[in-house]
Amino acid sequence: MSRRLLYALLALSLLGAAAGVGWWWHDRPARERAQQLAQADQAWQDHNFARAERLLRQLRKEQPETADIELCYARVLRGLGRTQEASSVLLRAVQLGLPEPEGRREYALLEAADDFALAEPVLQRVLHDQPDDAEVWQALASGYVRNHRWLDAERHYTRWLAREPGRTDLVFERGRVRLEDGRFDQAASDFQIVLRAEPGHYRARLLHAHCLLGAARIAEAETELRRCQRLRPQRPEPLIGLANCAQERGDLDQAERLVRQALKLDPASLLGLHLQGSLYLRRRQYQAAVPVFERILRLDPRDQEAHLQLAQALNLLGERDRARQHEVWYERLASHGNGRAKK
Repeated sequence: MSRRLLYALLALSLLGAAAGVGWWWHDRPARERAQQLAQADQAWQDHNFARAERLLRQLRKEQPETADIELCYARVLRGLGRTQEASSVLLRAVQLGLPEPEGRREYALLEAADDFALAEPVLQRVLHDQPDDAEVWQALASGYVRNHRWLDAERHYTRWLAREPGRTDLVFERGRVRLEDGRFDQAASDFQIVLRAEPGHYRARLLHAHCLLGAARIAEAETELRRCQRLRPQRPEPLIGLANCAQERGDLDQAERLVRQALKLDPASLLGLHLQGSLYLRRRQYQAAVPVFERILRLDPRDQEAHLQLAQALNLLGERDRARQHEVWYERLASHGNGRAKK
């Protein structure tokens, strides 16, 4: 190879390298932006919303007219519970050219918490088009549970399990909605599946005991509740369950002892306080029952059952005017369907 040709090839290679460096340097902001957006998206997926928001605020300053950044920011605001801001940002993303399916999905997820009836058909459509969308599966499940639509929730979890068999977290959730619907045997079967896979699953064992108690299988329920005690000796729920078992057997003295022990562990346990108040009513100790139900209502003023039982105790003590006040509260909460009754 002649020296002149060698110099020519060397010059061409240097020019090519320089051009490559120039292209790399020119494209550097776009690559950095993509990297930052990926980091923000990962932070959002990890529920590290504060970090995601910091990254996106900087990106929005640098690229204020970008639909994908606005979409990611809307998702983060939704995660932070700032739905009004999220709606405004999502609208801006749509105006900047966000594809309609992505905008429809995000809109439905935003609406799901406040107006599930409006969001549900859109979420169902999204799930039909994107059957692997875990966030939409979860949004529908949460909506059914929040609205006490137990059969819809059960069907939804069963469909989800058909797509992702072996997920004990979904079996557990299906068991919970079956228990809420009063189908103790089916719920117990789900909790047994969870316990075979995870014998130390405290909540599954506790709810399995509730199923046994609901089915009047008292001795089996007590055995399960003692296992729960061994798993979580500082939790009041096993003691409250055992107190319920004692009450079912008619041993009210033992039930009172157990519920007092539970309330020492957690003086604000609504389940424990409800049971204590109910025991006082059952034993006609109305004067003792009144402060218990008053305490419940200080902790949760919208507790329907506490209003009703306090009214009963006050009526039996001859305090008609005070009783009537709580009857009115009970009727108001029941008519609006937004009071909380003890489970």
